[in-house]
Amino acid sequence: MVLVRERKLVRHGFFSELPPSDNHLYTNGFKGRRVKTTNGRNIANHLKSELLGQWMHLPALDQNVPYGLVTVVFLSNLLNETFGRKGGTERRYKKLDASNRGKLIEDVVSELIGVDDSSAFDCLRLKRIGEPHAEVYVYEMEEAECLLTPDWLTLP
Repeated sequence: MVLVRERKLVRHGFFSELPPSDNHLYTNGFKGRRVKTTNGRNIANHLKSELLGQWMHLPALDQNVPYGLVTVVFLSNLLNETFGRKGGTERRYKKLDASNRGKLIEDVVSELIGVDDSSAFDCLRLKRIGEPHAEVYVYEMEEAECLLTPDWLTLP
């Protein structure tokens, strides 16, 4: 079974540090709208400058093309050292969440590539073990892909 077809990768970026949890970067604004806190804006500006240095020489992207975005969050020390030991934890992995670290990254990428979030049809966040950092991959999608459930999600 093929899980992912070849993609036209249009951007790859690397963040040397992980942003804090989105819970500390956004607050509820008027009518429940999520807005960045002052700290959130400062961190977003830092992330933008880091990506801008990597992408400034690349051409602009077409706003009328659907895109996919993959965010990979690398975290160290995900394994519980006492797992499997007498009196140790029952959980192999620590409760370190990667999904709440992606919103700010998605916002920064969207702003830098000049393509609104509404053109991001695939948004995938991955958690991996490694030195703490994040990577982003932006790829073009075919229009027809936006209408279908991906093959790899179809049950046999």
